[in-house]
Amino acid sequence: DAGTYTAEVVNKLGTSSCSTELQVAESTEDLWIQPEWCIVGGLVGKPMKKKEKEEEGTPKDAEPPKEPEPAGTEPKRTRSLFDENLRKHFVAKEREEARIEVTFSEDVPDEVIWEQMGKAVQESKTKGISFEREGNTFALVIKDATMKDAGEYVCIARDKWGSNKQAFRLTMKKGGVRKLAKPEWFLTPESITVTKGTAAKFYAEVDSAPAPTVDWTHNKKTLQGGGLYTIEHKGRVYKLEIGKVTEREAGDYKVIAHNSMGEITSDFKLTLK
Repeated sequence: DAGTYTAEVVNKLGTSSCSTELQVAESTEDLWIQPEWCIVGGLVGKPMKKKEKEEEGTPKDAEPPKEPEPAGTEPKRTRSLFDENLRKHFVAKEREEARIEVTFSEDVPDEVIWEQMGKAVQESKTKGISFEREGNTFALVIKDATMKDAGEYVCIARDKWGSNKQAFRLTMKKGGVRKLAKPEWFLTPESITVTKGTAAKFYAEVDSAPAPTVDWTHNKKTLQGGGLYTIEHKGRVYKLEIGKVTEREAGDYKVIAHNSMGEITSDFKLTLK
């Protein structure tokens, strides 16, 4: 069956023909490819072997060319910033330091934000909350943790590619028996000057065993919470807040901390502009 075959078309205006060649091969590798088209008068181009045709074009196994990314587009992050072997559960004793640490695998984020129960955690000397960093490890530190500090915390790491989140749990346990000790100041109130009609806030931080009783006095009179005065504490941080200050509230103040082991005091002043 091998040979040359010709197709001829005839009408009253003339004749047109097209020829092709058929070859019989022992294997598919030796097959010849028929020319893809022809015109009046004969063949266009010459027959090619199948192997030659594939070599001229793109190989079947070749990867398609990658489209370039638009100008100004930053590469997207393909993995989490957080280390795979993160510790996600932390335990601390009441009235002791609590630490939640997070380590980043390689890239250090531009910004690290901590949240507790959906609210951002802020650094605060009065509350004993601080943020620390050593290399790729960041920590949320609560100096004098209480049972209220227990719960879920979320660390949010942000950089130019986006943000990652990681949840942590802090479990608080009741503290053990502490050695008896008289009160000791960690922070004493500072004298301040405020504008008439504004609020004034004073903070004191004290520790002792057993826990101290803390009193606030104004011109030698002990203050009671309620109304104009708000007296409260969290852990070992105590606060006195005076609402709208007038000439009557100006003067000398004292904070007194005492327990069965002893007593300490600290004086401060409130003045008006």
